[in-house]
Amino acid sequence: MREYMSFGGGVQSTAIALLAINKDERLLKATGGKLPELYVFADTAAEPDAVYENVASMQEMIEGSGAEFKTVYRYDEEERRKLSNAVCNPLEKQKQGGIPWIPAFVESDTSPMPIMRRCTYTYKVEAVHRSVRAHFKVPRGCKEEIIRAWIGISVDEIQRMRDSREKWQGLFYPLVKMGWRRGDCSRYIEQHKMDPTRSACVYCPFRNNREWEEMRQHNPNDFKRAVEFEKRLHAAYDGLDEPLLKSKPFIHRSRKRLDEVDFTGGQLDLPLGMQNECLGMCGV
Repeated sequence: MREYMSFGGGVQSTAIALLAINKDERLLKATGGKLPELYVFADTAAEPDAVYENVASMQEMIEGSGAEFKTVYRYDEEERRKLSNAVCNPLEKQKQGGIPWIPAFVESDTSPMPIMRRCTYTYKVEAVHRSVRAHFKVPRGCKEEIIRAWIGISVDEIQRMRDSREKWQGLFYPLVKMGWRRGDCSRYIEQHKMDPTRSACVYCPFRNNREWEEMRQHNPNDFKRAVEFEKRLHAAYDGLDEPLLKSKPFIHRSRKRLDEVDFTGGQLDLPLGMQNECLGMCGV
């Protein structure tokens, strides 16, 4: 069985990578002495600036430990590498099919509801699988589990665990096996004088008010990128002759533009975090 890690660039992924680089006995006990030979980071071109900085630092450390690191994209063309283009370009051309939608909020009969998303699967899962199959030379039509993918989900997010859809690949959750929570990961990382942030596209709707307010105050460039994406999305939607969605999509649950929302009022911790992201590829 060969091993690789889906490296998200956030807290849990960084903790696992550091544990592996240091050959920590607690990790080795949970993994049967095995370590990843490959780390794969799927880039949507929309991660926070701090995540890209952390990915660059971790890549250097990972490669220094003897493992391989790859940054992968769903598409080879430079223009299509950006998730924002994949969402907005078709709308701007009056095309509404095949869009890898983010879970933006539209009107419903009761309360605002998120669009059925395809962003994570298209831009992360498919990108990683394509690269991994090529790297490990997985035979076409392989029905035997020959590869184990490490996923950075911790005990406090255990509801996000899932079984693999691919017969050639099994999924492994080392932090769950170790009994570690996100706080354990943060404390371990702090011992190494590092402070990674949660990995998720800057305009991901799976944020509560507290997270949006922190971004607005402490990472204004990330917040500006989110606002600019939403403005582009709205302009493209407004230009449609016959929109297929129930209503204009908004990033925030209030269905107000991000730059008009008061994130300090009302509930700061609405249950809209990464527990809603059930593919295990974001927020880690």
